[in-house]
Amino acid sequence: MNLSKNIQKTMRLSSLTVIIAMILLTACTRKNNLTGDNWSDVRPLTFIDSVFTDGYSYPVEQKIKGTETTLLCSNYNGKSSIAMMRFNGLPEVTATGMTSVDSVSLKLIVLRRSPVRRSPILLDFYRLNQNWAADSTALVLDANMVALNLGQVSIDDSVATTGDTLTIAIPSSVIMAWKTEDVTGFNLVIKTTSDGYGEFRSIDSGYGPLLSFKYKLAGDTANRSFSTVAS
Repeated sequence: MNLSKNIQKTMRLSSLTVIIAMILLTACTRKNNLTGDNWSDVRPLTFIDSVFTDGYSYPVEQKIKGTETTLLCSNYNGKSSIAMMRFNGLPEVTATGMTSVDSVSLKLIVLRRSPVRRSPILLDFYRLNQNWAADSTALVLDANMVALNLGQVSIDDSVATTGDTLTIAIPSSVIMAWKTEDVTGFNLVIKTTSDGYGEFRSIDSGYGPLLSFKYKLAGDTANRSFSTVAS
């Protein structure tokens, strides 16, 4: 008698367990998807957008207007960009004008760089011997860019959230020969061949690239100071 009762009790428990399992499966998932990864035939979608992969503050298709607050220099994910800047108002190099130059420096505020920090981003500087406008930079010719050969200039692996100041020494001879016939101002280009990008503050951010140096005019016994922000 006891054996029969035990068998019946075991069968009831087994049946109850099966019923509970069926309720759980049918209540929480569809019958054709017992693993529970698709509650209403809506699968998760995966998409790739270049805004995420590039990380620029610029859209992918960007119409340059000349009022951007950052200058982009990049060689990243198959895209490249050069940063261009013009300095106006430099003293003329003439017999009665500027006769010597000293302590030339270019200060850039690095706002951000590419998130992959395996190595510094190396920067190359060029003098641009042609006129250009912000909305027609495609007309700039490589043949008109003359390398300044400033040595290794780089953006560090990390950049402060408020930006880092990068100070570059420029040979005095570059400023003594700054003027190009029929070209407005002294024009510089920054390029990189490193796999990454950097962004610098422009004049529209209030902290654009700053060129400064000491100089003498004919007859001067003491240095004068000159500084100008890139336009």
